[in-house]
Amino acid sequence: MSDAAHLLVSLTVSTDRRMIPAVCALVRETAQAAGFDARQAQRLELAAEEAAIVVIEQSFEGRADGTYDLSMSGEGARFVMTVHDLGLPFDWARAQAEESTSLSIQLLRSLTDEIRFVNLGKQGKRIEFVVNRSEMDLEGPGLHQIAVPAGEVPAAPADTPLEIRPLRPEEDGVALARCMYTVYGYSYHEVVYFPERLRDLIEKGLLVSVVAVTPDGTVAGHQGLKKTAPDARVANVSMGAVDPRFRGRKLFERLKAETFGRVKAQGLLGLYGEAVTIHPYSQKANFASGGHETGILLAYIPGDRSFKKIDGQGGASDRQTAVLFYIALNPAPVRTVYPPAAHRAMIERIYAWAGVGRAFAEPGAVELAERSEVDVEVRASYNWAVLGVVRAGRDLVDLVRVRMREMCQSHLDCVYLDLPLSDPATAVLVPELEELGFSFCGIYPEMVESGDLLRLQYLNNIAIDPARIVVVTDFGRELLGYVVERAGVAVAAV
Repeated sequence: MSDAAHLLVSLTVSTDRRMIPAVCALVRETAQAAGFDARQAQRLELAAEEAAIVVIEQSFEGRADGTYDLSMSGEGARFVMTVHDLGLPFDWARAQAEESTSLSIQLLRSLTDEIRFVNLGKQGKRIEFVVNRSEMDLEGPGLHQIAVPAGEVPAAPADTPLEIRPLRPEEDGVALARCMYTVYGYSYHEVVYFPERLRDLIEKGLLVSVVAVTPDGTVAGHQGLKKTAPDARVANVSMGAVDPRFRGRKLFERLKAETFGRVKAQGLLGLYGEAVTIHPYSQKANFASGGHETGILLAYIPGDRSFKKIDGQGGASDRQTAVLFYIALNPAPVRTVYPPAAHRAMIERIYAWAGVGRAFAEPGAVELAERSEVDVEVRASYNWAVLGVVRAGRDLVDLVRVRMREMCQSHLDCVYLDLPLSDPATAVLVPELEELGFSFCGIYPEMVESGDLLRLQYLNNIAIDPARIVVVTDFGRELLGYVVERAGVAVAAV
């Protein structure tokens, strides 16, 4: 902790697990007193809970007879929470791999901006969790109160020239941030507000970014494609926005055509995107660009995500459903998939609708490995997590049950489970996984090296209102009905 830090709280806590709720309550109240809103304070509260679990399990082997020190301080725009103990030395890398603490550490990485592990020798060890206040504020609930009906936004002159070209972060970065603010306020992912981060992603081959620019440098619209790796076979359609002053000119379609054409020429197999359902515009633009629905992500988007100046709609008071689209750009390789028997007919229809050819097979006798391998991704800004099955073993159902319980206790709203359709074990294990409360969500073509993923979803006491979900095609509405019926979730009163 630097000399410039302003100490807010310092206390010594027993390693008795029964003390964790009291510590979490103190962290939450301190964060709110320091100026964080309720949602941001909850993230810090969850971080304190996971940090306590790591210390108790790793430094004291679960014993309740030890103590650790917790402090919170403000350092300008930074908020620092420190956990210090004199317990057993432990290997930070090992803690990330062990089952008892690996999920806690992944949650910590998602909930905070920086984690520092400091070995103090005879003085024990310290873990510091840093949150950059400005970035959390940018990622916060946004500015619902400044939503303006579309009719009140003066249109730009119809003859305003627009150049559609790749983004130049140094030249266009601030103008892009202003465009995104005009559409979303500060509720969009924070990367769009930082030109240097955009430049870094573009240089690493992880982002394709195209803008429509006026002669005076105003960014009238933007379309991005995000990759998980430079050599990924598919990309995520994201960061799409058109300044309300330039709507009605098919600018979204023009931006998508330019962006998609670039990656098609580079050999990318396809694109996927999650389109909102509070209005039809994004879905219509995806459909016009060759997209087809392959899934329905119930309650995918937080209720605080605002969309300004779209027919006067601000953010909804509850979570919003998204439609999963896939856009085939180049022919996919020939693959064999093993769909669960209960969903085979719908999965065949999805593939046919999306124009993705697959051979369908029965799993037959499946020899499962002893242990499963499951990746965990927690998206704190969306308050959901994804369990990605890399290898399915005999312990998969029990492992998922434990992880799901931990995530529900951490108050995550949704848990998604991705399984490879190229693995016959998927067809065999899905019925047991559905008994845990998971239900059919959809298909992600070409998402992993082996091919396609089947996504299941679990909603943690989230009610939905199908009447508020806008879906633009007949097949999309059929798929929505299929997903809602099998989810078995509470349906909110209209």
